[in-house]
Amino acid sequence: MYGRNFTLSAGGGLSMGSLLGISATGLLGNIQVSGTRSYSTGADYVYSGGATQNTGGGIPATVRNLTVNNGGTLTMSTDFTVTGVLNLANGKINTGSNTLYVTNTSTSSITGYSSADYIIGNLNRSVGSSGTYDYPLGTTSNYELLTLKLSGTAGFSNVLGKFTSADPNDASYDLDSITASGVTCLSYVIMVHGHLHLIQILHQELLQ
Repeated sequence: MYGRNFTLSAGGGLSMGSLLGISATGLLGNIQVSGTRSYSTGADYVYSGGATQNTGGGIPATVRNLTVNNGGTLTMSTDFTVTGVLNLANGKINTGSNTLYVTNTSTSSITGYSSADYIIGNLNRSVGSSGTYDYPLGTTSNYELLTLKLSGTAGFSNVLGKFTSADPNDASYDLDSITASGVTCLSYVIMVHGHLHLIQILHQELLQ
């Protein structure tokens, strides 16, 4: 889009096909105007390019709904927060050293994930006191769905999950990189690739 000024208001939406996403200034990305650009944190953003895309320097650090539908990988350049729904319709998200936060405590706040559509890196989900939360995680070439089932928790409100092994499907690499911010977890069950794991390391971390 070209013109003088551009404003994306709360409740609106923007679909981006450019590999560079959207920028705050300059002639880069889908929005290129000579004046000001304003992108609302209450809007919806869709990455729909046909290959690997970058989030771009213009997108707010917090958005309402985020959809990846590019058939490739969306690379994050900074920490990113989704307050509504994260939809992995067709593609992966690579957080790098950054963290993707999903602050909607609904257990259905992440949708569309599969063995081909998941998150590479750090996923931090806000959680309620009980419920079953999926963490579609993996590496560039391997996928492992982690399911966290909470019952009667207290003292923390979010859980960070990530894989650090080269192959999360390898039985020799047990899950050792999920942490909770807080002090107490009264009851929990963790399912990794359909197998039950009661992880003492996690239990100790939560009770510190």
